[in-house]
Amino acid sequence: MAWWRRANGSNPDAWGRECRLLPSFGPCGIEHALHSRRIWWQVWHDQGIENGWLTEEDFTWAQAQPAGTHAGMWLRGFLPIAASSGGLDLIVDLRSGSEHGCVREFDRVFTDGKPRWASVASMLADIAGALENQGPIDGLRPYPTDKGTLEWD
Repeated sequence: MAWWRRANGSNPDAWGRECRLLPSFGPCGIEHALHSRRIWWQVWHDQGIENGWLTEEDFTWAQAQPAGTHAGMWLRGFLPIAASSGGLDLIVDLRSGSEHGCVREFDRVFTDGKPRWASVASMLADIAGALENQGPIDGLRPYPTDKGTLEWD
């Protein structure tokens, strides 16, 4: 919740670009995150069952797996926190287990097998470290623009 209390996402600048807190990712606002979560559930659950790709048992089984494990589908236990223009989201895995709250990637087709960060706090600590030390994340280094925004190169 502190993530959204501080900024509640990012707004596009005059050229339509959003703040990139991470390389390729702009923070989602609460409304966007909840809307995206609802849409992905409808796509995966409703369409998946209607078209026979998945069953209710598939969703129940995957939701019961520990946080941080590969799900292979969108689950109610996922919450988007950042999005890229290329269709990749960062999500928090809210399923139970020792990795509850880990940050993972979701590419609109499936979730990656491993968490990227143990928590939103550890993700923000890595970003802070990159900003303080001009260190890379995903091979890119942060730099401030003349307009006071953050870019990665």
